[in-house]
Amino acid sequence: MMEIKGIMHKSVKEYAEEIGCSVSYIHRQLKKRADLFKGHVITIKGVKYIDDFVTRNIVLKNDNNPFRARITELEKALEDKTAEADKYRKLYEAESDECRRRTNKNKRLEEEKNNLTVTIESDQAIINELKASVADHTAKEDKLIAEIEELTAKLVTLDSLDNKLNELFGVFADKAASGVMKKIGSLMKPRE
Repeated sequence: MMEIKGIMHKSVKEYAEEIGCSVSYIHRQLKKRADLFKGHVITIKGVKYIDDFVTRNIVLKNDNNPFRARITELEKALEDKTAEADKYRKLYEAESDECRRRTNKNKRLEEEKNNLTVTIESDQAIINELKASVADHTAKEDKLIAEIEELTAKLVTLDSLDNKLNELFGVFADKAASGVMKKIGSLMKPRE
């Protein structure tokens, strides 16, 4: 047995001994089916080597040959195992694709979460600034209301004084020289 170009090959002599027939019979089969076996038979230093394709497809003299039955049995087992392996490979590929899809989805969701967190933090900072601004404006408004109330009280006092002065000047005009002082004194008394 020899490895040639990465493929295991047997010499015609080794194969003939293995299956219990003559070397010349194998050579005749190779010559008869040369088109089928092209590329599967290699000659090195006058020795012909054949690969597994040839050993599976060579026509044996006796179909009841125990090697042929074993070969057929092994080929069937190989086909079954290959089909099973293909089934598991496809299942693995599908699961791998699903895993990649979920991983990508999780990455996108994580990015969106991070973006939303940044947006929320930014919005919270703006809300805090607005609250501080509202508190500042409320304090200014309260101060202005207090000033307006104070000015309103002063205005009421000034209106009262203005009315008293108008009464006083009216009295002066009516009674220019007589009892002016007496009149001023009466006006200055607090009212009850």
